Amino acid sequence: MYRETSNSYFTLKRMNPTSAAPDKFSHAKSIILHDLLGKSIAGDIRDELTEIIKNCSETLPVPVRIPFIGNSLAISPIDGNFVFGSKTSRIAICSKTEIIKDKRLSNSDNEGITSIILQKNGKYIFTACKGGMIQKFLYANLELIGTLYGHDKQVNDIKLIPDEKYLISGSQDCTVRSWELFTKEKSVQGRVLFTSPGIIMTLDISPSGEYIAAGDRSFQITIFSIINNSQSAIIKSTSEIGCVKFSPSMRWLAVGDFESNITLYRFGSWDPERTFTGHSDKIRDLLFTFEEEVLISGSKDSTIRVWSLNSYRNEIVLSGHDKSVRSLVLSKDQQFIHSLGKDTNILTWKIPEFDDNAKCRAHTQTIWKLLISKKNQIFSNSDDGRVIIWDANTGLKIQELDHFDGLFAMALTYDESQLISCTDGGLMIFWNLTTYQRDKEIVTEGVVKTLLAVPDTNILVTGDSDFRVVVWNLMDNSKLQTFRAHKSEVWSLAYYDPYKMLFSGDDSGTIIVHDINSNIFLHEMIGHTDRIQALEISRDGENLISGCRDHSIRIWSVNKNNCLHIINFHTDVVRHIHCTQNGLYFMACSEDHLISLWDMKNYSMISTFKLKEGIIGMAVSPDESYIVASENCDFTIMPNPLTVNYFSVYGPSGEKYKFMKYISKIMLAEYVEHDPEMDKWIIMPYFLNTLHLYSYFNMSEHLRLAVAKNGPFYPSRNGPTPLSIAIEKNFFECISAIFKVIDKMAINNMFCFYYLERSLIDLNYKGFTGLDKFYRIALKRCTNAHLPKFCNESVKLPITVYSDFINPKAENFMSMDNYTKEGKAIMFLQTLVKFNLTIGSRDSLKFLDSLRLCSDIDSFETPLIQHILNEKWIRVSWVQDIEGGFYCVYLVLLAIYTIRYPGNKDAFYPPFIINSIQAAYGVYLIAVAGKYYWTIFWNYLDIIRILMTITYAVLLWNDFEYGMNEFLGILTFVSWARGTTFFRIFSRTRYLINLIREVFQDIFFFLVILFYSTIAFSLISYVLYSVPVNDDTYYFHSLTLAYEANIGDYDTSDYGKYYWLYFFAYTIINPLIMLNLIINLMGNTFDKVQEGKVIADSLELIEMLIEGETLLIWRRNYGTKHYIQICIEEKDLGVKRSPALKKIGAMKKQLINIQQYIDKCNDEENQKLTEIFDTLKRG
Repeated sequence: MYRETSNSYFTLKRMNPTSAAPDKFSHAKSIILHDLLGKSIAGDIRDELTEIIKNCSETLPVPVRIPFIGNSLAISPIDGNFVFGSKTSRIAICSKTEIIKDKRLSNSDNEGITSIILQKNGKYIFTACKGGMIQKFLYANLELIGTLYGHDKQVNDIKLIPDEKYLISGSQDCTVRSWELFTKEKSVQGRVLFTSPGIIMTLDISPSGEYIAAGDRSFQITIFSIINNSQSAIIKSTSEIGCVKFSPSMRWLAVGDFESNITLYRFGSWDPERTFTGHSDKIRDLLFTFEEEVLISGSKDSTIRVWSLNSYRNEIVLSGHDKSVRSLVLSKDQQFIHSLGKDTNILTWKIPEFDDNAKCRAHTQTIWKLLISKKNQIFSNSDDGRVIIWDANTGLKIQELDHFDGLFAMALTYDESQLISCTDGGLMIFWNLTTYQRDKEIVTEGVVKTLLAVPDTNILVTGDSDFRVVVWNLMDNSKLQTFRAHKSEVWSLAYYDPYKMLFSGDDSGTIIVHDINSNIFLHEMIGHTDRIQALEISRDGENLISGCRDHSIRIWSVNKNNCLHIINFHTDVVRHIHCTQNGLYFMACSEDHLISLWDMKNYSMISTFKLKEGIIGMAVSPDESYIVASENCDFTIMPNPLTVNYFSVYGPSGEKYKFMKYISKIMLAEYVEHDPEMDKWIIMPYFLNTLHLYSYFNMSEHLRLAVAKNGPFYPSRNGPTPLSIAIEKNFFECISAIFKVIDKMAINNMFCFYYLERSLIDLNYKGFTGLDKFYRIALKRCTNAHLPKFCNESVKLPITVYSDFINPKAENFMSMDNYTKEGKAIMFLQTLVKFNLTIGSRDSLKFLDSLRLCSDIDSFETPLIQHILNEKWIRVSWVQDIEGGFYCVYLVLLAIYTIRYPGNKDAFYPPFIINSIQAAYGVYLIAVAGKYYWTIFWNYLDIIRILMTITYAVLLWNDFEYGMNEFLGILTFVSWARGTTFFRIFSRTRYLINLIREVFQDIFFFLVILFYSTIAFSLISYVLYSVPVNDDTYYFHSLTLAYEANIGDYDTSDYGKYYWLYFFAYTIINPLIMLNLIINLMGNTFDKVQEGKVIADSLELIEMLIEGETLLIWRRNYGTKHYIQICIEEKDLGVKRSPALKKIGAMKKQLINIQQYIDKCNDEENQKLTEIFDTLKRG
C-alpha cells in the first residue's frame, strides 16, 4: 500500500470498484444481461460476464440525448437540471431523462450562444451571443428579461464575479468588459477593463474575485487585477489559448492551448510548473476538483482526461463522446463530471480513482537498470553516476550510492547482502546493503556490460567490452573460467542450473552456449542481426528467450539449439524479458513504449500496456505483484496485470472507457463495428478478452476478423477458449469463422494450434463440417533446410517419431550413417498439435471414439488421420490376430465335428472349450467396454453364437435328439457368418465386408418389390390353371413356379394361349427388368463403396482399434501428448481420389452447408413466431 509522504512524488492506493452510475441504469443493464446469457458452458463464464457488465455499468457514463448540438453547459443549483445553448440560437433545459424546455431565440445567427452561466441562486441565465450582446433569461420560463450591449463582435466567454455583482466578458473585438448586473436599465453598456492584442478566446475569474485571466489567439494570457484595475502579468505561450482556469486555492493557473498541451503556472510568480501532454487536439475546457487533487480537461479530440496533481501517474482517459467535447461541469458534490459533446450527448461520469501506477523521479539522466529485492527494495542506476535505493512500500528513497562514472550493469548477490555495480570506467564495486558502504572494488580489464549472480552460489558471471565472459568466485575474487568465443561486446547473460549451461549474447546478435564448469564452447545460436539486449530461460528450462536491438524476440530450444519461433511485434529495441513463475507467460519491454505479454504455450500475444516514453529497463517483484519500468530519467511502478484480483482492464492505450463501452455493447446485443485494437485488451482477473465475448454471443464475423488479424487466442481463468465456448454452445458459425482463417494462423505461427488441440475431441463429436481442413493443415512438411534430403535405399519407410519438440531432428529417425547425399529421396513431416496416442490410454480411446462418431467423413481421408490409424493398427493388430486365430481354430473344430463326428458327444468338447474361452473373453470385454460394447452389431451375433453353442452342447450331452441336425445347421451358419467379420483384419478384404453390408442394406427394397410382383403373378397363375376351390396345395405350387421363373427355371410344355400371354408378361417384368434392376443396383452399391472405401475402412479400423485398446485397462492413465514426426519417401502423402469423386465430395459438402443454413433460418423464424405469439398472448 502506497501512502502520500512529504518527500515522495506520488500517492498509490488500491482501487476498489465503486458505484458510479445511477441505480436505474445499472438495474436496466442487469435485466438485459439476465435475458441474454444462456446456459452454463465449459468453465461457466456466465457469472464472470455478469460481474463484468456490472462493473462496466458502474463505470461507464450515463448519456442524455439532447435535440441539438450544444456549445456550452451549466447546471441549475436548484434542481440539478442541465442548461445548454447552441450557436444556432437555441437554449434548452433538460433533466437526466427528458427535455423540459427548448426555445429558439430567433432565426438570426446574432443570438447564437457561445457561452452560458447561471447565478448561484439559479434564478437567472446569462448567455454570450455571436452578435456581440449578452442576454439575461429567467430560468423558470426562459423569458428574455435583459440585454447587455457593448461588444462589436462575437462574445466568446462570460464569467460571474464570485459576489455576482458583476459579469466579465471576453470578445472577438479583443476587449474584456465588466458589466454591472444590479441596475434598473434594461440595456447596459459594459466598461472595458483592458484590450488584448488578439481575439479573446477564454477567460476565468479567480475564486477570490480579484483577478481575471484571459487567453487570446496571439499566444498570450493576460492577468488583470480587478482591485487595482491594472494588468498584473503577461504569460507568453507557444500556441493559441483554448481555455484558462484558476485552481480553487489559487495555487495554480491551468492553461490549455490549441496544440493540445496543458500547462500549470504557479500563481503569483506565473512560472510554468508542470505540463500535461496526451490530447491530440485543442483543449476546450478545464476543471479543478475542490481539493485540487485532480485536473480535468476536455478536448476537440473527443476525450476527457483526468490528471493527477499530487503525483506523476498517467492520466485517465474518458472516451465516450464521438465528437468534440465542448463543455465540462462538476457536480455539486464533486463526485461526477458532466460533459457536453458535439455529438448531441451530455454524459455523466463518475470521477475515476487512479490505479496503482506511480512514477518516481530522482535521476537526472537515463536509468539503465532496475532490480527489486526480496525486501521490496527497488534499485535504479543511471548515467548520472548514482544507484538509488527505494522503499517500494512507501515510495521513499532509502539511500543513494554515488559513483564517479556512468553505470551500466548491476546485480544483487544470491543472499542479497551485497549490490554489485559496474561503471563505464572499468570498476566493479561491491556495496554492503547494511552499511551502504563499499566492501571492495575490482578493476576489470574491460568495461562490464552485463552481470549475472548465479542463484544459490558464490559465482558471478560478467560480460564485457573485451568480448569476454568471465566466471568469478566471490569468496576470493578469483576467476574460475574465461570464455573468449565472442567476437564482439557481450551485453546479456542467462544461466540454466540443471545443465550447467551459460548463455551469452553479444553485439553482433550471436548467442553462445558454454559449460560453466569447464572452458568448453558448446555451440552458438545465430539468427539475430544486432545486439542481444536480453536473455531469459523459461521456468521449465525448455526454452531460451532473447530480445534484440533488431526489434525482434526469438524463442530457442535449449535442447535442440534451434530457433523455434520469431516474434516481430515491437518497433524498437527490446530491452528486457521476464518469464512468470508459473511458466505460462513472459513479458517483454521495448523502447517503443510498450510492455507486451505473451503466452508461453503458443507464443501469441495476450495484451500490451503502453507507457508515456520508451522503456529502457524493467523488473518484476519477487512475488510478481508489481512491475517497475524505467522511462529515461524516471521509473513507473504499476500492478502486475497477471496478479490483480479486482476488476480491471488493460490494453495498448489509456482509453479503457472506450474498451468498456465496446464490450458493453457486445453484451447488451447492440451493434458494434469490429475494432481490432479492442481485441488486444484483457479483462482481469477473469483473463477474458473480446474473442471470448464474440464466441459467447455468437458474433461469428467479428470472431473471424479477430482471428484473421492475430487477435489473442487463449483460455480464460476457468479454462474455456473461444473455440471451446462455441463448441459448447453449438455456434457452428463461430467454429467455422475460426477454421476459415486457420491456415493463415499456421503460416505466421506454427504453435498457434496449441489451444485448439484441447477441443479436437469435442470437434470430432460435433462433426463440424470443415474439420478435415484442420487435419490437413495440422500435418505439414518441415521446411528446415538443414534436414537431410536422401537416405540409403535399404531404409524402410515411413519412420514415425513421437517427440516433445515440434521440430524434427534427423538423428531421432535413424542413424546418421543412413543419411546420404544421393539415394532414396525423403522428406520430413510434422504435426502442429500434440496427440496422446499411447495404446490403451484414456485420451487415446476418447480420440478414437470421437472419430468413430464424427460426421465430417472427409476427415478420415486426411493424411494425418490415416497415418494415426495405420500406426495404431500396427501396434494393436496383435489383439485382433489372437482373437481371429482362436476363432479360426473354433471354425476348424466345428467343421471337423460337423463332417466327421456329428452327434458324437466327445468330439464336441474341443469346439465347446474354445467357445468357453471366447465367452470369458466376451464377459471381460463387456466389463471393460461398458456401453460401447452394445453399439457393435457383430457383438450381438457373437453372443447368439456363444449361447447357441452352449445350448447345443447341453442338448447333445443330455441325449436330446429331435431337431439336432437342424440346430447344428443354424449354429454352423451363424458361426461362419460371424467369422466373416475377421476379414476386417486384412486391408485388402476390409472393404469387401463393407460391400456385403451395403448390399444387404441396399437390396432390401428391391426384394420387397420382387416379392410383391412374385405374389401377384403367382395368383394370376393360380387362376389360369382353374384349380378346384380351396386347393391350397396348388397355390403353393404356383408360388414355387413363379419364384423358379424368376431365376430362369420354367417348363412351358403344357402352356395354353392365355398362359403364354401370362408367361410373356411375367418374363418381361420379373426376370428381365428385375435382373437389370439388381445389376444396376449392385453397380451403384459398388460405386458407393468404392467412393467411400477409405472412410469405410477407417471406421472398421477404428472399431477394431477401440476393441483392442479397451482390453488394455491397466494402461488408462499412461502416456502424455507428443508431436508426431514422420520421415517418408518424397511423394504425395495424400489419399488419392478420382476427380469425379472429389467433385461429388465437394457437392455433398456444399449441400450439407446449404441444409444447415436452411435449418438455421427455420429455427430463427420459428423462434420469432414463438415470440410474436407469446407477445399476443400477453397482450
